[in-house]
Amino acid sequence: SLRTCEAIVKATVAMEVEEEDRLSTWVGDAESAEARGKIGTARAILAYALRVFPDKRDLWHRAADLEKTHGTREGLDKILEQAVHHCPQAEVLWLMWAKEKWLGGDVASARGVLENAFVANPESEKIYWMNGMAGTGKTTIAYSFCEWLNITERLGGSFFCSGISSTCRSPNQIIPTLAYQLARFLPTFGSRLCMILNEDPDAGKL
Repeated sequence: SLRTCEAIVKATVAMEVEEEDRLSTWVGDAESAEARGKIGTARAILAYALRVFPDKRDLWHRAADLEKTHGTREGLDKILEQAVHHCPQAEVLWLMWAKEKWLGGDVASARGVLENAFVANPESEKIYWMNGMAGTGKTTIAYSFCEWLNITERLGGSFFCSGISSTCRSPNQIIPTLAYQLARFLPTFGSRLCMILNEDPDAGKL
């Protein structure tokens, strides 16, 4: 059983392993077990390693990949929740969790994960590239996330491209629209922008 496997691993995994070699040895053992189809053993080894090294984001990523490939969506969700708790600055884990929520059809939770990631990493890159088939909820997530940013006074500007609207499908509208919104949001930027446009009225044309 799984509990028996975990007990055996816990009792033997650290035997005759130098302290400085533990992480690499356990990762190698988990990979070997997975390759032999011993998923329970691989999972137990990684679980033990994570108890010893809870701040290793790569280790959490390996555990998540194992669960995604061989486990359940519920198991993966649990691992990623623990991962971002122990490694809140690991943006890749937050994004992985948000993506899995989204792929599972839980758009509201995906947005919630992104909001929490934003709060936990105020100095991180403000870029998130999201792609997927039409109708899978990308616009819903982006729109609701922008709503939250606006409510918390963190939204500088936004532009939603759409093939339906002639205005929203024109690339020439993106920069001018964002510049206008930023000028309203940031007075110092607005003043500087007006100064530049007064000096060169054609600067705003693409």
